[in-house]
Amino acid sequence: FVADFGSACEYSPANSFVGTPFWMAPEVIMAMDEGQYDGKVDVWSIGITCIEMAERKPPLFHMNAMAAMYHIAQKDPPTIQEPQNWSDLFRDFISRCLQKEPEDRIDSTEALAHRFINLPRSGDIVFKLIQRTKDAVRRVDHRNFKRLQKMLMGEEDSEIEVDEIESEPP
Repeated sequence: FVADFGSACEYSPANSFVGTPFWMAPEVIMAMDEGQYDGKVDVWSIGITCIEMAERKPPLFHMNAMAAMYHIAQKDPPTIQEPQNWSDLFRDFISRCLQKEPEDRIDSTEALAHRFINLPRSGDIVFKLIQRTKDAVRRVDHRNFKRLQKMLMGEEDSEIEVDEIESEPP
């Protein structure tokens, strides 16, 4: 799971106005007037982060920060843009994380117990993806090193054949 503890505090409830606008829970924005909030603000941020990972940007990112904060505080919670592309469990998890009223929102214990978080997964998939990424980076680094080496040696043609790169070990 990915989390941001940039505005975490030692005591709950908190009463500060801290956070990144697009990920702020409504009660953090309203804390300027109404006072305190608790750890459920982090669950809201997890819901926003889920949408960000699915859509490559957080909701309301097209707005300036002040407009987004107004929208978060005054309008309905964000939803995923193309729900048909995502599983019922994923949409349910997001929906439970992004309940406008903190008392209706799941807490961190409930979030961790949600079926979406506890789906059986092939544990080696993540490691395979990491390894593929590392291998790709090594290939690019190797190619760039060879190009630099040829340039420094004064060879006229600093291009390397693709076959040469792919045949060498990462």
